[in-house]
Order: sequence, then structure tokens, then C-alpha cells
Amino acid sequence: MHLDFYKYHGTGNDFIMIDGRGSHLLEELTPERVSRLCHRRTGVGADGLIVIEASENDGFYMHYYNADGYPGSMCGNGGRCSVLFAHHLGMINFSGTFQAMDGSHFFKILAANEHEGKVSISLNVNGEISTIDEAAFELNTGSPHYVKIVPDLTQIDVFAAGKSIRYSPAYAASGINVNFVQLVPGGIKMATYERGVEDVTLSCGTGVTASALVAHHKFDYSYPLTVETYGGKLKVDQSDKIYLTAQAVKVFQGNLSL
Repeated sequence: MHLDFYKYHGTGNDFIMIDGRGSHLLEELTPERVSRLCHRRTGVGADGLIVIEASENDGFYMHYYNADGYPGSMCGNGGRCSVLFAHHLGMINFSGTFQAMDGSHFFKILAANEHEGKVSISLNVNGEISTIDEAAFELNTGSPHYVKIVPDLTQIDVFAAGKSIRYSPAYAASGINVNFVQLVPGGIKMATYERGVEDVTLSCGTGVTASALVAHHKFDYSYPLTVETYGGKLKVDQSDKIYLTAQAVKVFQGNLSL
């Protein structure tokens, strides 16, 4: 089976994007195939794979797979890339809603051309922030997150420390994304170890949102809040909902065989 694909990234969080309209592609996407496509040496290379399909009541439906090949929970940067991808395909205009596994999300494209765009999406916050200790918190922004406040991000081995928490007895079974956050004047700096990718990613949209929520509610930071990741800066703001805004970029396109 031959397939056209596109590569997009949102502040360095990269995805294989596929137009799934009019096909039975989802039946072909076994975990082994998805993980092979996402492999950075023997495949296209990506943090995840996304298939978008038409939706009756929304602009499109986003199916997200982690790099390990299995369906994942909500992906914030993936959602932003999906909006730009759907816009490039002519499926949507500049504002509306789309569906993901955790429900409906609003979107607004603030600027766009054929290569990139500035995209804002709403994220669904499930429940309250749970306090583990004075510097560690848990919350769910469409995906589960552990947020650890640290004095100096440069002194943290994000991979080793993140993996240790993700596979600790409390989280080993279902997994959790681990974010290390440094509070700085005017915003925060952060890095994330992502479950499903099982590595440090350059940016994590739901993690950025979770970290901003902790900074706002627990450390009195005001919205809009600038969050600096390894892959770039994002903005988190609140009106009727929590919104995540940053650039999304089309990198290249090609075709592959399953």
C-alpha cells in the first residue's frame, strides 16, 4: 500500500501527517508499522503519527499515535499541526472546532501561508491540580502530567530523571509525562520526558499547558504566560478556555509504502 505523507512540526515536536479521508488506512496502522515509520534512522522519523479524517459536526477528527506505535492521548502540538494541515488541505477556514480522543477543541489560525502558520487551540483540563509536595504536582490537560519545579533546568538530566519518575511504581503501569520547570521572570522554562515517545522531546503542548497552569495557580504567574522549550516559545492564555498558541511548520512531503 502506497501512501502520501507530510511532515510537520510545532516548536520542534514533529509528526507524520496523513490525510485519511476516503480510505481504510486506520485498519492498516498496526503498532509495528507506526513505530517503524516514526523511527528516526530507519523510517521517516517523528515523535508521533497523525491521521485526520472528516467529521460530521467539526472541521476534522484527529487520530494520534505515539512513536511507540500505539494510540495516544491528546497531543497539543499535534493538534496545532493538524489544524494547519487541515487548512492546507482545504478542509477548514481560519476558525472552528476539531475533534480528538478527549473531545472537541476550538482553533484559530492567526496567520498562515503555504509553509507555516501561527495556530491557537483550546485544551481540555480534566480535574484539579494535585499537590504531591511543595515542588511537584499532577494534572491532566488531555494527557496526564507530572510537573516538577526545579531551580536550574540546565542542571537536570531530563532523560534520566524523567524516565525514573515515569517508570516509578506510582506511574509505571499507565505512564505519565514528566515536565521539569524553571520559574523565571516573565515566564517559565521547561523540558519534557514524554511517555509513548519514551524520550525527551523538543516541546510538548499539553505539558506546556500543564506547566503554565501550575505556574499560574501555585506560583501566581499571570496570563498570558510565555513558556520556553528546547524547540521554541509558546504562549498559554485563558479566556473561556485555556488556549495554547505558537508556530506550526510544514517541513516536507513524500510517499511511502506500508
